[in-house]
Amino acid sequence: MKLHLKNLSDRLIAIVVLICITILASGSAIAINTLIDYNFYNDNGKHAWSFYLYEKAQKEFEEIEQVYYGYLIENYEIGKPLPRIGNGYDAEGNPLLDRSTLLQYSRENCNYFFNVKDENGDIVWYNYLLNASGATVTTGDETQQIHGTVPVQYNPVKGCSVYIFSGEKVSFTIELYVPESSEWIAHDGIYNAYRWIELADDLKYALFFFIALAFAVMVILLIMLTLSSGKTNEKGELTEGFLDRIPLDIVVVVAVMFCLSSLSLPYLANLSNIDMVTNNIIIILAAVVVVLVILMFLNTLTSRIKMGKAFRNTLIYRIYLILARKTPKKVRSIYRKKSTFKQLLAAVLATVAFSLAIVLYFAYRYFILDDINFELYLIYWVISRMITIPIIIMFLLNFSYIKDEGEKIARGDLTEVEIDPQLLFKPFSVHNRNLELIKKDMSRALEHEMKSERFRNELISNISHDIKTPLTSILQYVRHLQKPNLTPEQYSEYAEIIGRQSERLNVLFMNLLEISKASAGVEVARLEEIDIGVLAEQFAGEYAELFEKHGLTIEFSKEDREYSVMADSNMLGRVFENLMNNALKYALENTRVFMKVEEENGKIKVSLRNISRDVIDRDPREFFERSARGDSSRNTEGHGLGLSIAKSLVELQHASIDIELDGDIFKIIIEFDSPDSKIKKTDTDE
Repeated sequence: MKLHLKNLSDRLIAIVVLICITILASGSAIAINTLIDYNFYNDNGKHAWSFYLYEKAQKEFEEIEQVYYGYLIENYEIGKPLPRIGNGYDAEGNPLLDRSTLLQYSRENCNYFFNVKDENGDIVWYNYLLNASGATVTTGDETQQIHGTVPVQYNPVKGCSVYIFSGEKVSFTIELYVPESSEWIAHDGIYNAYRWIELADDLKYALFFFIALAFAVMVILLIMLTLSSGKTNEKGELTEGFLDRIPLDIVVVVAVMFCLSSLSLPYLANLSNIDMVTNNIIIILAAVVVVLVILMFLNTLTSRIKMGKAFRNTLIYRIYLILARKTPKKVRSIYRKKSTFKQLLAAVLATVAFSLAIVLYFAYRYFILDDINFELYLIYWVISRMITIPIIIMFLLNFSYIKDEGEKIARGDLTEVEIDPQLLFKPFSVHNRNLELIKKDMSRALEHEMKSERFRNELISNISHDIKTPLTSILQYVRHLQKPNLTPEQYSEYAEIIGRQSERLNVLFMNLLEISKASAGVEVARLEEIDIGVLAEQFAGEYAELFEKHGLTIEFSKEDREYSVMADSNMLGRVFENLMNNALKYALENTRVFMKVEEENGKIKVSLRNISRDVIDRDPREFFERSARGDSSRNTEGHGLGLSIAKSLVELQHASIDIELDGDIFKIIIEFDSPDSKIKKTDTDE
């Protein structure tokens, strides 16, 4: 997934690198084609070297002929032998030709030597004293014998006939000698050509590796740019770009036309007989255009796939919709009922069938009709793979991610993994969301199970303590009652303590039974429309005297109106009892407890607010847990089940209960939906 390019600058750099690699790859392909034309892979460059020497000799013959012809025009006398230049200098050492010409053909600047001979075979001009056969060189009236021989690898001869002075014909012969490379001392064209041919012969097989490497890099860059395709808005969601709004089949037609036009340019250039350098530049530019067209096509195709609109925005799909509306529903539902695997299998088979048809077409044209060359098929193969490989790689990356996520869930690894949704095909994206939901649900279930186990252990421990304390007291005072000589006052006191502790045990068992029934779903709420304001006011009045005994004052407030809710009056009464008892146990003495009924946003709210006696430093949600007390030291009476029972009973009535803490202010809120708001909502929905 690290192949994803998120920044615009990274994408631009990748595009520039892609263009450079395309230029190098196309240049290497041109080089291989040239090496094949010159038969490098069969004779190690001998044919190319021979061809170069032939071309070089024809050029030098023409230049030498022109130079000597110009000398004849100025120095030839009718009826006399051809004027002799010798090595280009007279007896006094003065140049007979211009110095640039003599310097050009000197030993230091020219790796070949030549002789110009008249009709009698006498040498009239040579460039420097080397000879392959020890021939006689005549300079003026002197005859100079060149002793020794030099190994020669190429020795062409050209006969020349020119007309001067009233049409008089003059004939001479030019002999050219190219010695072996061991005799070269000049860095001229022959030397450079020989080195280039040697280098080409050394690299002729490495070029294939370089093209393969360049192709791999191009594919990787295409994959990176393809994975990063798609225009996103401020929320990071994929949106359609300009090219994505154009029907896909039109984009395909235009892309194919661009590619065909670009590929036809080199053939048109060959027909116009332009020079090789210009033709190669046209080939390279055509390759760059084709790669950029492929990149744009992959980008728009991938963006459509990510948005789940790969083939919806096509003319063919629109025609299909027109035909589908006239098709019976049973026929239309056949494809929709197919699994994702079958749909993918159908797409793969269609792609294979299309590729096979293309291959058979080229094979028929090549083997049967013999009117097409292999290069055209090779170009098709390269372009098609540059399109299909990034898509296949992208598919495999998505499949690998989904597979890894599934394996993690199977192993119980429920850690969160961040994944960019832009990297996913639409089917994989849907499956990824399903996996994420499964992971979250399993995490919540596991967390809930762990908390339940922890609460269960804590509940057993706490309830054991709560049972043990009054039970121990009862047993102790029962033993006291069994003692003789008890006074009536002692007997009455012990009996009162036993009764109080027995009542405490009874309340504890009743609470346990009640919360067990609520948790197990045994208890069912009998909902009816009641005025919760009247019920709340009734409980506030009943507990007013008890609150005063504990140094508390209850303040009740509501508007003079009806607050109708759908609730179970018995359950709601038990909820109010638990809330009042909770306030009695944990409210600060000599303070006020506020109870309020109000309607807000279609909700009927009953709130009970008091100042806590102890500092509250826990999560409000923990108060609804079983065996949770307002004081963590468990010094107060009670069993920590009141709010948990209240929560269970409230939820059975399809209402909600919540706690708000603000310093030492403890506020508990019960919310019911107003029957009137439900009716209004139903009317609006209809």
